[in-house]
Amino acid sequence: HGGPETSEYTAKYLPRHLAATVERSIGKHFGGRLDHTNIHEAEPVITAMLKREIVRFDWIIGRAVIDVYPDPRTLSEEEALRLIDEHKEAFARAMHGTTLTVAVVDIAHRVMWAAGVGDSTIALSTLDSAGVRRAERLCEIHNFKNPQEYYRTVMAHHHTEKNIVEADNSLLGCLSMSRAIGDFSFKIHREYLRHIFQHINPKYAQLYERLRTPPYITAEPSVRFVDLRPVWRNDPMLILFSDGVDLLVDGDFVFSPDKPSKLDTMDIVPALLSDSDTVDPRVESALGHEMEPRWSRAEDNMAVDILGNLLGGTDAERLEMVMDHQRLLAEDPIFHIDDTTIVVARLASGSGKI
Repeated sequence: HGGPETSEYTAKYLPRHLAATVERSIGKHFGGRLDHTNIHEAEPVITAMLKREIVRFDWIIGRAVIDVYPDPRTLSEEEALRLIDEHKEAFARAMHGTTLTVAVVDIAHRVMWAAGVGDSTIALSTLDSAGVRRAERLCEIHNFKNPQEYYRTVMAHHHTEKNIVEADNSLLGCLSMSRAIGDFSFKIHREYLRHIFQHINPKYAQLYERLRTPPYITAEPSVRFVDLRPVWRNDPMLILFSDGVDLLVDGDFVFSPDKPSKLDTMDIVPALLSDSDTVDPRVESALGHEMEPRWSRAEDNMAVDILGNLLGGTDAERLEMVMDHQRLLAEDPIFHIDDTTIVVARLASGSGKI
């Protein structure tokens, strides 16, 4: 959010860093061997390591600004602009932000660690005893609709700070998630916003008066260990998606602004992954259009199957509307399609390597 720099940097470097760190940790603490004779001992060690490394990765992004500007108040505007130009990409990474969903999977031993920061989802989908596909969120959603996140954020600041979380569940009127990678305007002294970040994006200037006692957000992840052995014969799939999927299911910003569905995305997305040639009429009713099994057809892409059926299924008029760039980019668009990322991985067909 804000720009692509933070998400692109995180996607490029963090997953392979975490995988390498897990392998080093196994080598250091468990003799290079991870299996079901030592997994109960290894699980808390690796869980703590993943939390620590994700927070550390985030802090390195922020330090790129702090190391250059230990005290931004001492810089003239001319000096600030010169240094911003010299470090433009690093500063954009710190100012912009991204949510995170990541899984470290050992296919050979059928164990997994899932981690999440922000309001994106990481879920495990399996077939139940009747052959119906179900899904479960593995990590907590970090937004202000979550009462724990709301109270954690509000109680961390003095009672004189009013409306930290506004009625629309946004932080200071501009951020929907309570945890994120990057977004250092909300994590470090507000003088960094006045002297640096507002020169990169002038829209940030209006935040200055409200940023009184940072940090307001954190990058601490929710991490969960999952033993996959009990569900290995139930065709386990890992599903990762951004909150754009939740907004499409709800429909409030798309086709049903006056009648949002208020459905749990975990009741809808698994149905869009079904191998059956029939569709659940309840899901079609909830989405407001008919669905097409295996929507991507010859492409055979499960993520596209989900997206195509969420956007319109067999409804050509709806599909035409959401693909009309002029309509989407209009000054006052009739609906809004949020950034939407979907990843689906069928675990039982994996290679065995972490």
